[in-house]
Amino acid sequence: TSGGSSKLAYALDEYMKGRAGYTAPVLNARVTRIANKGSSVEVTLADGSTRSYDHVITTTTLPCLRVVNLDNAGLTNDQKEALRCLQYGPAVKVGVKFKSVWWEDAGVMKKYAPPGFGPIVGGQSYTDKMARTVVYPSYGNGDKERSKVLIVSYARSMDGTVLGALCGPESSEQLKRRMIADLVSVHAFNEAGKKFLEDQWVDVYPYSWGNDPNTMGACRIFDSCSLS
Repeated sequence: TSGGSSKLAYALDEYMKGRAGYTAPVLNARVTRIANKGSSVEVTLADGSTRSYDHVITTTTLPCLRVVNLDNAGLTNDQKEALRCLQYGPAVKVGVKFKSVWWEDAGVMKKYAPPGFGPIVGGQSYTDKMARTVVYPSYGNGDKERSKVLIVSYARSMDGTVLGALCGPESSEQLKRRMIADLVSVHAFNEAGKKFLEDQWVDVYPYSWGNDPNTMGACRIFDSCSLS
C-alpha cells in the first residue's frame, strides 16, 4: 500500500482530532534533550524550543537515543548500562532496477546459464559471496507490468558493514561491479551473461541501516558487556 505503515499514524491522528485534550503531533522535529523536571518531562528540539509532557515514551533505536542529551533524564545506572550494552548490528539492502524481468525469462536462463537453471519466480537465493541473499519479487505474478526491481543483496553482519561503505554515490561503480559479479556467480552465467546483466542495469538504490542517522543500526544483538 502506498504510504506504508505511516498510514496507521495518520489514521490515528484523524481519529483523535477533536477529542478533549488532544494535541496534534509535531512532525519532522529532531529531539536533542530529554530532562526530568519532577512533575513533568521537558523535551528540547533541534531548533531550541521546548515542550513539556506528563511522561515520555521513546520508541527510537537505542543508538539514536544515546545521541540525545539524557544527563538530566533521571536514568538509573542499569538503564545507562543497557543503553551502552545493547548493540545493533549492520544490515544493507541493494535494490536494482533492470530493463526487464530477466530472472523470470526462460529464454534468458537457457541462453546464459548451464542446464538445470530455469526461470525464478519469487523466493530467495543464498550465497557466500558479499551479496549473501538475492530476493526475487513474488508480488504481482501474472500482472502485465511486472516489477523490474530485484533486491540483489540483503546482507547483515560483517558483509553489511562492508557494503555499507559502498552505499555512497562515490562508490556506485564499485558497488555495481560487485553486485554484477555476485549475480553472475549465483546464476552461473557465462561471460555473455555478464555483459547482458551490465546492459540490463538501469539504476541502483542501496540502503544501509547502519549509515542512517535515524536508525544507526538494523537489529538488536544481545551479547555480554563490561563496564569498562
